Amino acid sequence: MLALKVEKHDAEKARQQLLQQNALSKESKAFRKGNFVFFPITGEVKVSVPHSIVKTKEKFHAVEKTKSLKELLAEIIPENQLAETVSSYELVGSIAILEIPQKSSGKKKQIAKLLLKNNKRVKSIWRKIGKRKGTYRLRSFEWLAGKKSLVTTHRENGCSIKIDLGKVFFNSKMANQRLRIAKLVKNREKVLVLFAGVGPFAVVIAKQNKKAAVKAVELNPHAIKLMKENVALNKLEGRIGPIHADVLKFMKKHGKWADRILMPLAFGGNAFLPSVVQDAAKGATIHYFAIGNERDGIYAQALDDVARTCTKAKRRFKTLNKTIGWPYAPRQSVVVIDFKLMN
Repeated sequence: MLALKVEKHDAEKARQQLLQQNALSKESKAFRKGNFVFFPITGEVKVSVPHSIVKTKEKFHAVEKTKSLKELLAEIIPENQLAETVSSYELVGSIAILEIPQKSSGKKKQIAKLLLKNNKRVKSIWRKIGKRKGTYRLRSFEWLAGKKSLVTTHRENGCSIKIDLGKVFFNSKMANQRLRIAKLVKNREKVLVLFAGVGPFAVVIAKQNKKAAVKAVELNPHAIKLMKENVALNKLEGRIGPIHADVLKFMKKHGKWADRILMPLAFGGNAFLPSVVQDAAKGATIHYFAIGNERDGIYAQALDDVARTCTKAKRRFKTLNKTIGWPYAPRQSVVVIDFKLMN
């Protein structure tokens, strides 16, 4: 079988490019041999990293077919009730997080055991309870099956992120935005990540751009401890500065340090926007996360937040980009507005 052969340190970048070209075989798994990784390919490819196309004598292992949650549920729930039951789950490291409606809660243990049995990646299953609460935006969980631990290591964009879901905020749905913004960072840029959590934005940015300087501000002491572990886990010591501080106080003293500021706080981020706009440097690019409602125009509220805040602070701005981060609820999505301060 034809394979793309790349060095281990280029493997994630090559994999992403193969996926974009739809050229990575879905039937076979990549394998590693020595310092090289071999990807099964389906035809001609173009990648930007040093590589060679080879006919490998090694046998690729077949990809194991995992049933979808909907297929699993069909084994225990009548078809006419499937639509009212959980249809997907969030996988954070080896932890599966389910959102099970109250009317289906009687089958929650059955659902969890079925998922645990049929997905080898899943080691622990928990159910979401209520909404995020408190200063640190934490969520409550109910254990359903597997290991009774909310600590896991999540893999994303070629990075390892250690998390304790019971003590810190983490959202795996931000992965695409983390990579998108990381690719916008220029050499020698000074990047400030606010509401940084355990450091996923900071880690992905530092991995993608070795010449960027990154500071990450977080108030939760548990998150700061894990952020420091994640810096070491990804061998980024000296490249990321974890800072245990209040965002408003930090911006007032050090806001003008940054060329680029990230505000990944969709709920409540508007309360901090005036401080960020007031205290940021001329020419700074700001990535503002907010909730958009389809009824009003998905970007309308977020764009209005930016315009009103900049006008009040007498800062001219230019909108660089607007994008949908991920769906949040029916007719609602998290949106991201990228804008630049012109004075």
